[in-house]
Amino acid sequence: MIHIGVIIPALNPDERLIKLIQKLNNEKSLEIIIVVNDGSDYKHENIFNIISKFSMKNLVILKHNKNRGKGAALKTGFKYIYDHFSYLDGIATMDSDGQHTVSALNSCIAKFVLNPIV
Repeated sequence: MIHIGVIIPALNPDERLIKLIQKLNNEKSLEIIIVVNDGSDYKHENIFNIISKFSMKNLVILKHNKNRGKGAALKTGFKYIYDHFSYLDGIATMDSDGQHTVSALNSCIAKFVLNPIV
């Protein structure tokens, strides 16, 4: 079985992040889902509170106290994986606005399984 992690940087997300996390919850190949709150304002804290209450053992929410940018949010997620899930076979990144779909993720994973050497 292949072990995949997903990193989702998020700045002031809306309900689309909730829907994305719910869809990802059904994906058995995902070892870890990391959402990085990149300094979102207090108006959007409720989104993170909602997803933190999901019964998902493989969901981790990390937080930057101030906005550091998408690149820094991704680096935070990659560091967490390196420190805690270094055995993963692959890592995907997704946007919190739903631009990247779960079906597109599955397509990438299927291609990765066929040719895992990058």
